[in-house]
Amino acid sequence: MATRLSRLGPAPMQGVVMAILEAHGLTEAFTRSAEFHLKLENAPYMPLVIERQGDEVAVMHYFTQNGDLMRDPEVVFRHGSWEPISITQDPVGIYREVFLFVGGRRVMNARLLRELEDFARLWAANLRAQGFTDPARVTATSLSHPKMLNVKVPT
Repeated sequence: MATRLSRLGPAPMQGVVMAILEAHGLTEAFTRSAEFHLKLENAPYMPLVIERQGDEVAVMHYFTQNGDLMRDPEVVFRHGSWEPISITQDPVGIYREVFLFVGGRRVMNARLLRELEDFARLWAANLRAQGFTDPARVTATSLSHPKMLNVKVPT
């Protein structure tokens, strides 16, 4: 299903994620692996995590509260189209899905889809402005591909 973003070219979050992956030498690993994890630390901002589980890509900021990881936010995208499919904001107890099953039929919440597309566009711009795409400003770690990660060498 084509969304507003996919008709305009690459989705903004796709561009940011791909720029981050390229900067750390992980584009091929992300593309070929069904499971992928990358964590970026860039003080003073919350850590950013990019995960892939099969056909879904999750992009999230998180913090720790009482020993629990709190996603704020986490947006899940469909791999390939970069169509947003859900959002989670743990601190305020929000979990919303674009596609639901009602009476055995799959229905789409078009309003939420538009809201998530707009949010993802703004968030992608903020991630660029905050330096998450600049490998010199972030510390990157990967649980799934640590040996493939381009690690900064102190000068």
